[in-house]
Amino acid sequence: MKIRNLAPLFAVFFVLAMSQAYAASDGHGDFLRAKEIIEKKIDCKSLSQNDLEALGEYFMEQMHPGSAHELMDSRMGGEGSESLRQAHINMGSKFYCNEFNGKYQMMGMMGMHEGYSGASMAMWFFWWIVGILVVLILILLLIFLIKKINEKGGRRK
Repeated sequence: MKIRNLAPLFAVFFVLAMSQAYAASDGHGDFLRAKEIIEKKIDCKSLSQNDLEALGEYFMEQMHPGSAHELMDSRMGGEGSESLRQAHINMGSKFYCNEFNGKYQMMGMMGMHEGYSGASMAMWFFWWIVGILVVLILILLLIFLIKKINEKGGRRK
């Protein structure tokens, strides 16, 4: 296979890598702060409301990546709303601190409740696997099409 024929494949990989980097760094809160809190295992008593909000935003992005996260945000009041901020704080408290404080009306609407974490992780894992398989199938299809195009072009010469 010629190098110039690999350009579309590299473009696909580049777009996928950039979309993941964008999702981790766009306006969805301070994911780096959330990762830092998780890695350092900072005690919940030491966390501010902003830290819990960053954690909630991070966990929500893990469960509902990209546009699904944006859709969930809009359903909970939209960017900048107090209801969305509180929902993220509640998620941070629930998933990082394992606290249940009775403020989960919005979480209940999303199907999140006390027994949610085990089932959600299984579903999250399942959908990541499905997503990876879809991407692999698309890449293999692209490679197949490139080979077919090269075969047809080689017969004409």
